[in-house]
Amino acid sequence: MSKRSSQIDPIAPTSLTALRSIVEAQCEAPGKGSLGPRSLQLLGALVDDPEQVSLHGISQLAALQNVNPSTLTRLAHRLGFSGFKEFQKLFRRDIVQSSRFYSSQAARHHRLRGDALPSHDDKATPQHPVSDSELNNLLKTIEGLDKDTLETVAAHLSEARRVYIIGLRGCYSAAHYFGYYLSFLRSDVITLGGAGFTLAEDLSAIGPEDTFVAITFHPETRQTLECCKMAREMGAAVVTASNSAASPVRAFGHHNFNVHSDGPFFFNPVAALFFLIETLIAQVADSMGSEVIRILKQRETVFGKLEIE
Repeated sequence: MSKRSSQIDPIAPTSLTALRSIVEAQCEAPGKGSLGPRSLQLLGALVDDPEQVSLHGISQLAALQNVNPSTLTRLAHRLGFSGFKEFQKLFRRDIVQSSRFYSSQAARHHRLRGDALPSHDDKATPQHPVSDSELNNLLKTIEGLDKDTLETVAAHLSEARRVYIIGLRGCYSAAHYFGYYLSFLRSDVITLGGAGFTLAEDLSAIGPEDTFVAITFHPETRQTLECCKMAREMGAAVVTASNSAASPVRAFGHHNFNVHSDGPFFFNPVAALFFLIETLIAQVADSMGSEVIRILKQRETVFGKLEIE
């Protein structure tokens, strides 16, 4: 009897969401799941690009992922599928359901507005790969947001002694935007990685009463991962926003957001990332009630005295 047949097979996931949850759970608790690091990395790459899995045969997909076809078969078996074809069916089913989701969302928007949807040849609304990709990224990110997680993170951002925000290289603009507008609502917001790059000095006082927010896209910056690890070890509540369910930063997060940034570009599209940031800032403001008006009026008074605006 083979080793595989002598074991009880796991129950195969029935949706891409369930499959993504496996990746997230095992990334957040490395070494405790049934998948090794390489298998987990491979599965993360597959769930991040379901179209690729749906459209290619096992040999083509293996070549794209730089693995042997047998590696994909073993991964499917380990997840409880009878083989690669059954594994692939899950991705294809999700593609069909997703396409229906987007068209139904557009139809719903059309009904609410009472307008005619623009045609693709309408010169007033030119189509472009960037706009198409960003709209899909927004819809996928919105679909994956959890109300309870948003409320919990907003509470951390409101109540923490200090809030540290890190986003380096291409993510710095998002981190700066987040820190700037969050500081309208509360004091002691520290955006890391600015002039002088004093990461160690800025993080020297972090502790259990603080919240640490990490924004990073693949390929992750090493310093971001190291700072996340340290913040977690020092007892801070760690929140991450990344564009991969298999991102190594998720292992350090108490709360993780998956931000979609798909697109055939050399850069990472960031519309969905800024949407998430704006959602969190609005959530914090909502939780403050009428107090937010008093705080913003006080800031406006300072702006007026200094004739900033």
